[in-house]
Amino acid sequence: MSVTNSAIFTIVLDDETFVLPQGARTIDLFNSGLAKGFYKGNISKGGLSSSFVGLLEGQAYSFGDVGKPHPAIEIDARGTMIELTAIY
Repeated sequence: MSVTNSAIFTIVLDDETFVLPQGARTIDLFNSGLAKGFYKGNISKGGLSSSFVGLLEGQAYSFGDVGKPHPAIEIDARGTMIELTAIY
């Protein structure tokens, strides 16, 4: 059995934007507000940049552990509230 150190980061974004630094092993988002929120990764591939993805009211989205760190994620919670948890 392997034991590794990890850090848990949590924040509630309330009518603001935030960039989660790269390196998270897992990321969980939950829109607990009353309007649509958005998120996007800051990675470009093949000359195309990322675009924002909508997160509807009451919707959750998880980025699971894929064996390598996730890139930075930009979260736009202007006009709503998004709960964020990341494990590094």
